[in-house]
Amino acid sequence: MTPFDRPPAGPTRSGRPRNIGPDVARAVALIGVVVMNYHGMINFWGQSAPPTSLIDRVFDISTGALSTRFAATFVVIAGIGVTMLTERTRTSGSSAALYDTRLRLLRRGSILLIGGYFLDLAWPGTILFYYGAFFFAAAFVFHLSTRTLVAIAVMTSTATVLVSVWRRHRLLDGDPTQWVDPPSIASVQDFTARLFLGYTHPLLPWFAFLLAGMILGRHLDDISKHFARITAILITVIVTMYVLATAARSFDVSESAMWYIATSMQPDERGATYIVSTLALALLAVVLISRLAQRFDSQALMTALQRAGQLSLTLYLGHVLFFYMVYDWLGWNSGLGWALLLATLYWVLAIVVGSWWHHRIGAGPAERLYRLLGG
Repeated sequence: MTPFDRPPAGPTRSGRPRNIGPDVARAVALIGVVVMNYHGMINFWGQSAPPTSLIDRVFDISTGALSTRFAATFVVIAGIGVTMLTERTRTSGSSAALYDTRLRLLRRGSILLIGGYFLDLAWPGTILFYYGAFFFAAAFVFHLSTRTLVAIAVMTSTATVLVSVWRRHRLLDGDPTQWVDPPSIASVQDFTARLFLGYTHPLLPWFAFLLAGMILGRHLDDISKHFARITAILITVIVTMYVLATAARSFDVSESAMWYIATSMQPDERGATYIVSTLALALLAVVLISRLAQRFDSQALMTALQRAGQLSLTLYLGHVLFFYMVYDWLGWNSGLGWALLLATLYWVLAIVVGSWWHHRIGAGPAERLYRLLGG
């Protein structure tokens, strides 16, 4: 190896070889994030007309079948990354290492929280702002047992459903509780509401997705051994949730806040079936993509995706810049087709440039700055 011929994967902070699965899954999930973000920026922000065709309903950023699912997968993979970052500390039992790792997560969380806040001014609903909050919270739980993490995830999801039921009750009483979803942060209340309860990716329930990724990260080596069983369980859960939600639509549950939220699949309502099905879909995506990545790890496409996945922060910021440079400057028309075309153009460019950059230079510029400031 020379300084200009870097391998697609090196050792992690724990010292073990880097697993190709999460990197490829991160790259694939980011493709979906770019598609949905471009679609939202081009076709939905500020527009009130609901989608009419089937494909438009599927891609609807508020209620569509793909809404938030790619982002949830991205958060699960971030949880895996937290485990990879903290594994050596967690297994060492060293209080000094625990303190240092906690500070590293807090520093990284601060960078993403502050940087995400300013990015939100140009890119509404950016997930980076919430990533900062996720890392802050993870700093205090990463060392806990798997059973405890499961309990916290269940409590997080339960609290989310209870809040959603309360909001539904208030809506039926004529109070839409719009303060939970502030369009901007102008006060401490706005900051707290956006971070914990409302808008795009609040801690309730999204921190449960990160915790699920942290748990999965502890058992990555077991995926191949139990692949069929894990896949069957996740598919069963997904099908069950959609059957329950579909069956509920056969009855009029709109006047019952509890049953409505329990069976709601709408992302902004954050009901029980939505939370469970979205988490199961995200886990299934990671498991399937990891399996394919490991099976075809010598293929050029997998290597390119693996390299691009390690530059996800740079590529995420790049897709914002690309949008304003290409779409705004060229004055393209609106429509789902234009969003898909723009996303395809960006991702082809991102895969090619990202793979070349990682091969020749290594970490991306955003990753280098992030690690320099965050440790």
